[in-house]
Amino acid sequence: MMAASASMISNALSISLQERIKQMGMLSSIGATKGQKRLSVYLEAFLLGVVSIPFGLVVGILLSALLLSVVRAAFGETFTLAS
Repeated sequence: MMAASASMISNALSISLQERIKQMGMLSSIGATKGQKRLSVYLEAFLLGVVSIPFGLVVGILLSALLLSVVRAAFGETFTLAS
């Protein structure tokens, strides 16, 4: 699961970078170094992670609670999660 998630994140960042080639060219034309452009990409990835990870955790917890209540309603209280 973690490998699939890492692969999807890597693909998303790669697509984002491909779409920003023109912007990177403009940054180069005004004197941005490779390091500055790299930092820009890393900072964007970090900020996306800072926002998306907590959001994903909260949504996942809420959806799992909803699913658990639906399953319990369908099968009765005999269904429990193992600890």
